[in-house]
Amino acid sequence: MSVAALLLACTTAPTTAPNQGPAPSFMEPTSEAVRGHACAWAPEQLEAGAGALLQDRWDDLDAVRIGGLTLDSPDAVQAFLETGTNYDRELAALGLNLAMDRARLFGRYADFQDASLLRGELAGTKARELFEVADGELSVELLDAMTELNRGFGGCDYTWYLVSGADFDGDGVLDTEDCDDEDALVGLRLLQDDLSAKTGSFTATDQLGDDWAWDGNSVYATSGGQEAMLQDDESPVDVVVISTLTALGTQPGCGFDCADECAEYVPQDDCWTDYQALALGILDFEITEVGLARLTNSDPDYDVCLEGFAMWDWPGSQSLVVGEDVLEGSTYRIAAGGSLDLAYGSWTTDNGVYSPYLEEPTFWCYQAGTSLDTGTHYASIGAWLPQDLQDILSDDSDEDVDGVEDHVDWAGAAGVQTQYNVWAYQDAHAMVAVGKLAEATTSGTVEVTLTVQNRGALSTSASLEDTVPSSWSLVSCDDTPDSETSNADDTTTLSWDLSLSGCTSDCASFDEVSITCEIAYNLATDLNHVDLPAASVTYDDGAGEETSWSMQAAAFDIDTDGDGDLFCGETQRWRAGVLGRAELDEDQDEGFHGYRCALARNSAVDCFASGYFLQIAAFLDEAEDDVSSECEGSCANPTFDELARTNHLGEVDIEGEDVELRFWLVGEDLYCEASDGEGNSVSASATDSRFSAGATGMSTLNMFADYDDVELCEAYGLPE
Repeated sequence: MSVAALLLACTTAPTTAPNQGPAPSFMEPTSEAVRGHACAWAPEQLEAGAGALLQDRWDDLDAVRIGGLTLDSPDAVQAFLETGTNYDRELAALGLNLAMDRARLFGRYADFQDASLLRGELAGTKARELFEVADGELSVELLDAMTELNRGFGGCDYTWYLVSGADFDGDGVLDTEDCDDEDALVGLRLLQDDLSAKTGSFTATDQLGDDWAWDGNSVYATSGGQEAMLQDDESPVDVVVISTLTALGTQPGCGFDCADECAEYVPQDDCWTDYQALALGILDFEITEVGLARLTNSDPDYDVCLEGFAMWDWPGSQSLVVGEDVLEGSTYRIAAGGSLDLAYGSWTTDNGVYSPYLEEPTFWCYQAGTSLDTGTHYASIGAWLPQDLQDILSDDSDEDVDGVEDHVDWAGAAGVQTQYNVWAYQDAHAMVAVGKLAEATTSGTVEVTLTVQNRGALSTSASLEDTVPSSWSLVSCDDTPDSETSNADDTTTLSWDLSLSGCTSDCASFDEVSITCEIAYNLATDLNHVDLPAASVTYDDGAGEETSWSMQAAAFDIDTDGDGDLFCGETQRWRAGVLGRAELDEDQDEGFHGYRCALARNSAVDCFASGYFLQIAAFLDEAEDDVSSECEGSCANPTFDELARTNHLGEVDIEGEDVELRFWLVGEDLYCEASDGEGNSVSASATDSRFSAGATGMSTLNMFADYDDVELCEAYGLPE
């Protein structure tokens, strides 16, 4: 039978692949009988699966003519394959493979036209030549040759080429599986980790002994330097490692929000809040004379700004609350090393009877019948006065209906009507307050104390709630919570059901519940300070449901590893990078041998060249004498060998902004590139043959790099 074929492809693509670097590895021959770079299907593959490729991409082919037949649809092709002889089937498959190659369905690196035979009588014949000579020369040799070519390139998967997942850069990899569909030199995604979970993907090296930590969708270093290996020891040789990273800081011991956590903490507006001042122990409240008190700030550096209505107590002496007029940002801000004098509220208004401290900062009493002792130093549980009493102290009223506003209405020996209104409310209601204080422990945790008091006459049941913030976890409580609820924002709500007895306003003591919990930071890094959210208590005051709030709480100098040293000094060097062809090595100071691509900075210290730079280095498998390739002067690092370094002026600086770092390893060639979102980039290249295989990983030195994601991709070549 004489068979001729005419292929009509609606494409203007050249018939030979452009010379744009090596073809992807999956286009290498899978048979020793052929050579070239291609994809090809045997007839049975076209029938069983690759027919879907024809269905999806038929518009790229238009029509196929075999002999006197015109196959104008995938169904027509399928029917021909099912009914033809073996010779017809192999010739049709060969023609279809050539047509798909010409239409560039397999990407720009595929060149099935010039794929050739290596053995047999037709050795050296190319696919396009074989198709031409098959016309009229039916023979066993031709059948064998077509069979060899149609089955010689089995590394391709037809699903890669479907329109639903287009191959935009023509490297033969669908965009759904392509690391970078804009760069044909970066191909199939071999590994991807968005770092959204503590999956155990990272293992710290024993030499440095530091951990990696997770928070949200990123991973970062927790101390001065780490090298961590991804558990992917089977990586192919030619790869590109792509990672997005941001510098969190350059002080050893820091993690997220490094400036707040490890550098010297500067309070907002140079002013400590009430709860921060309580945690630092810098605020003292003393009765200096009858009806007069003094708040003293012992911090020589920063002011203290009060938010008002803070409760202060001392057993056996009148309980006091700071008045509303002592507000943050007001003239009653307590200067660093200074003090603020307060007067009894009944004496600070023009009441017509006794008002020697008009418009001065105030305090009020909320424990009737108890003495106010001169020289008493008061303490706070970190509680705000319950809201109903705040309203009594701050709002205009005329409870005795005498036509005089209660704040200036002198009502008896204790002062103005407003003061009596406070005690009257307490005697007719439950009045529950909640306080919260925190303190760092020597073991690196934070101890939180919750105190609930009923300062009213009625007994009540109450629900206490506190929140363990994101990145923290509960260690234990001396009173086990009745419930623990995990929230979508990674916080945990703790709650307790309480019963509290009542006592009238003139009681010397009152019912109180104190609960102490211990919480731990999930991220292995020391903290300069932490601000914790307020606790709340909800209760029935006898007239309806009420909720009281504590202050926030703060703890300072949190030594998470309990070694007694926060280690928050400045560093002179930093770098963050990705590793390639690396393996753990017990003899290497860095903890591995292999290659590193790093964005770095040195200060002018010791013998290291200062400035910003991008660097490729080899960490050697064993000590080698006189390797000092990074140093200037007489220093030597016997296992570190700088292979390439590109200096720049900080155009690509990872401190505070995302930078993409790429490390290409193709044969003996190494290429490192860093780029930011502003269009800046820097690159370095080197050649080295010491390491031929190994895993990928991440790296830091004296800095804290937040790695957002990492990809390991097949590399088809190096950038020019």
